[in-house]
Amino acid sequence: MRRHRQLVLCRLCNFNPCGLAAVQDAPAAARMFRRLIDEAVPLCDGATVCAVCNKVVAEEDLRIRELAGYMPRSDVSHWIRTDATLCIPRA
Repeated sequence: MRRHRQLVLCRLCNFNPCGLAAVQDAPAAARMFRRLIDEAVPLCDGATVCAVCNKVVAEEDLRIRELAGYMPRSDVSHWIRTDATLCIPRA
């Protein structure tokens, strides 16, 4: 999220504000939060879910596809079977 200095937030769930504030510089985070509070209806294409959650899901999908591409390699498949640890949502 650090890369998205001009991240346009249409919706924000209760889970992500602290994390977003932690990785953005204070003025940028303040502008994002003020925009959400001040604008009665943000100008977004009918977004109904958290913008940060959408970005996280897209990044996870990309990384999982990347990992799956390495599965045919014996060293990767061995590592996954013996040493890999995944949290329940990602497993």
